[in-house]
Amino acid sequence: MVSVIAAFLIGSASPAGLVDGFLEAVNSKDKAKLTAFATEHFHDPTAVPERVDRLMRIAEQSAPWKLVRLVDDLPHLKRAEIEDRQATRLALVLQLSEGKIRGIQFMDPESLSEPAPKEYRDWTSISSLVADIRKDTNSPALGVAVWRKDQPLEVAVDGLRKLGKSEPVKPSDLWHIGSIGKSMTASLIGALIERGDLKWDSTLGELLPDTPMRDNYRKVTLLQVMRHRSGIVQDMTFTRADVDRMVGEERNPTKMRELYARYTLAREPLGPPDGQFKYSNAGYTLLGHIAERITRQPFEALMRQYVFDPIGMKTAVVGNRESEEGRAVGHVKTPLGIRANDMTDPLGLFISPAGNMWCSMEDLARFGRAHLDGLNGKPSFLKAETFKTLHTGMPEGPGGGDYACGWVIGPLPGTQLAHGHNGSNGTMVAELYVFPNADLVVASVANRGGEAQPSPPLQFVLAVAQRYAAR
Repeated sequence: MVSVIAAFLIGSASPAGLVDGFLEAVNSKDKAKLTAFATEHFHDPTAVPERVDRLMRIAEQSAPWKLVRLVDDLPHLKRAEIEDRQATRLALVLQLSEGKIRGIQFMDPESLSEPAPKEYRDWTSISSLVADIRKDTNSPALGVAVWRKDQPLEVAVDGLRKLGKSEPVKPSDLWHIGSIGKSMTASLIGALIERGDLKWDSTLGELLPDTPMRDNYRKVTLLQVMRHRSGIVQDMTFTRADVDRMVGEERNPTKMRELYARYTLAREPLGPPDGQFKYSNAGYTLLGHIAERITRQPFEALMRQYVFDPIGMKTAVVGNRESEEGRAVGHVKTPLGIRANDMTDPLGLFISPAGNMWCSMEDLARFGRAHLDGLNGKPSFLKAETFKTLHTGMPEGPGGGDYACGWVIGPLPGTQLAHGHNGSNGTMVAELYVFPNADLVVASVANRGGEAQPSPPLQFVLAVAQRYAAR
């Protein structure tokens, strides 16, 4: 599974009727009323105009909202289940600071089945923080890495590789990073552009001249694919029957990607090029296929040559890890409790460019550091102009940040501007954020899947960033 960072709107507050007041203000669709509410209740008055404009766009899209139930009414958090005008249920989360709303989230209502996240303001060390969050969220294990300005890299892990076994996770263990891999695939495309093999505006018709495709796809550019604005189908999940239909009995990942590309480009587009944002695993898998076609090398080898080795990511690998030795094992929540479930079907290898990669926490932080340095004018494995393009985004839509090339750009609650991405294969959840103005990298992965938000890794990111990259 792959997911995009939840939408955060910075602002506001905490009297008893705060949720009702918020819903009333949004449902009015009256900018003056919403501004008055925001001015009184949002934590950061300077952000009111921007947040009001964003809320107005969301209101036009889905309000009026109806309160279904108030789940948590805490000094630092209000959580409620709401229903939009299409009768779709959502979780509404208001994060508070000093009685004011500092962040607003809309997410899957499944998140309300988990205990309300705690506040972690007074933590004293990275190791104690990771241990507290792991225990509070009932996660088998949690791994983290923090790289601050002028400070050495800090890595901490806590918990077990696999429930029912006695092996604790180790700092050197590998973790599945899900869709964070999209930013790595985008980095590979950037490297091939610097080599002269590709261009940002190269079209699918030019790059795949012998691949049958619908006419709508022929003028789609690489940059549009990387920003999820190509109209390519999403393919967020697969069944075994889907995979068999797409690639038949083929099991070579490179050949599977070629068959999948043909299958994908034969389907009806979701929209025109440069149209609406549509997050697409298929698009990023297609990028991997294009890299293979242009270089005549497997995607797995290309990642090693152009991304992992130049950055010094010695543990990073593409594809499944069949052996449980030296890595965290994924888990899922079931009616009988949390159970190990790796989901390492070899048929999933063909979508590796969309997010099937493993690495240690140190190497995940190294990747973040390379991009942070590039953003701050100290480029290493890519040129400054390449980093700039990779991190220049377009709005996802109402309530979202800007999506660049495998990076979502926008502040988290109470933080400065961040560039980040999350990822999950259903059995692990990963988060990677860089904060350019604070010279900070924060990475975290839990070996437990689920839609609960904020996820355990995101809770860690927020606790660290609200201290070292506060707004």
